[in-house]
Amino acid sequence: MRTRSRLIAVCAAMTALATLGGGRWCEAQSPLNGPPADSKVVAVVDGATITDKELDLRVKGRLERLRSDEYSLKRTALDELIAERLIAAESVRRRVTVPELLQTALGDATEPSEVELRAIYDMSRDRYGSQPEEKAFAQIRSQLMTLRMQRHRADFVRDLRRAVRVNVLMDAPRMSIGIGAAVPEGPANASVTLVEFSDFECPYCGQFAETLKRIRSDYKGRIRFAYRHLPLPMHPNAKKAAEVVTCAAKQDRFWPMYDKMFESLKRVQVGDWTGMAREADVNVDTLKACLESPDASKTWMEDQRVAESFGITGTPALFVNGRLFTGAVPYDTLSAAIEDELNRLN
Repeated sequence: MRTRSRLIAVCAAMTALATLGGGRWCEAQSPLNGPPADSKVVAVVDGATITDKELDLRVKGRLERLRSDEYSLKRTALDELIAERLIAAESVRRRVTVPELLQTALGDATEPSEVELRAIYDMSRDRYGSQPEEKAFAQIRSQLMTLRMQRHRADFVRDLRRAVRVNVLMDAPRMSIGIGAAVPEGPANASVTLVEFSDFECPYCGQFAETLKRIRSDYKGRIRFAYRHLPLPMHPNAKKAAEVVTCAAKQDRFWPMYDKMFESLKRVQVGDWTGMAREADVNVDTLKACLESPDASKTWMEDQRVAESFGITGTPALFVNGRLFTGAVPYDTLSAAIEDELNRLN
């Protein structure tokens, strides 16, 4: 009886702590009754059992992230195999070798101009250290040529795929991601929902915001988009930026403030909240009062908790109907994923 009383007391204390933190840590389960019949005990702590179901619940999100990463690797490899088969078949149809086909189909990539090279060099001068400009320009030229040839090949393969029937039967893993307290854009009954975890002080997120802006325009009326906060610790103003946008949402100015944040990384870095708020038609006095409230941080803290439960620790991260895409992925990748979802559902 003493052991049972101690267990109940411990569980009561842990439940109280979990309630404060927004989740449950312990279910008061008497060791005299034992674990549920369909579960397996994986550990016993001072007479109290821990079951495989509890363990699975704790790692559920992280395991789903691993399955998503595995799918991404396999899907990339599958797309490469599909491309190789299509190119080989086209070479047979044209009665040429594969190298001859690629030489004809891809042609010569356009050489970058001196203006392009200079612009890229000036934007990333630190990357090249103290090496001579001539050497740095040669590296940039080589990288640009490689990227352009890759794009030509991708366009060629895309045209080949459109000319024949290609059915991908490998299902993508999906995570159960909700929109939380986000202010969604698009119809509630849209077939495709995009949920992004992002950071207003992240330069890659700013780059990705431009891609998403185009996606939101091209698929307007057919998709629903929700932005969730994941301010990273290395960005000192990211949390405050999230709070400013959260408070702007209370004035029905979420999207104008969202756009202002991504218009200028420098303004976020210096904390020009008042200036951006005025430009977004946000009442500054009401905004300041909201920012002084403890509720201002609740949204990003909950979003952060959800992201981390799924193993998301970097930004941007985007879910397309639960399919995870990490990093500033290109427009073509997202467009293809959305088209896949629309075709699958229709």
